[in-house]
Amino acid sequence: MMPPRGEIAAHWLCDLHWDLGETTCWACGLWDGSEWDGAYDEAAWLERCHLVPESLGGPNCSDNLVLLYERCHREMPNVDDRAGALEWIRTHKERTVDRLVAEVRRLCPDAEERLARVEPTAFVEARECRREEAIVHFGEGRMSEATFAWIYAQALMDAT
Repeated sequence: MMPPRGEIAAHWLCDLHWDLGETTCWACGLWDGSEWDGAYDEAAWLERCHLVPESLGGPNCSDNLVLLYERCHREMPNVDDRAGALEWIRTHKERTVDRLVAEVRRLCPDAEERLARVEPTAFVEARECRREEAIVHFGEGRMSEATFAWIYAQALMDAT
């Protein structure tokens, strides 16, 4: 039997010091639109994914499980290489963040200049207001990267 999601998150928080305060996919960083409260046990949309697949001898323990959105779970390599799986997760998030940043720059060409002068609390308030103008696409279970980029670009422009 696999451990609960909260136990898996607690294990990785202590061992790797990952920032798991938000209930997001650990590979791509996307979330389902719910509160960012770290309530992993209630985040049924996150799948428990084996670093080393069970069929290749990987155990059902927190040290061999991570929490991923179904698309990232499908894309993750299914090989007997725990270190390689962890590296895939780390670099997958970097690629996702790069795409998100590129989209924000497309929507707000002077994003870097605005970021340098934005007041953090003003940005957070603007982001929360803009989030109310966005939805989770039916059937997806999460906001798209383009939706996140729009929210962040609009909030950045609103706050500066």
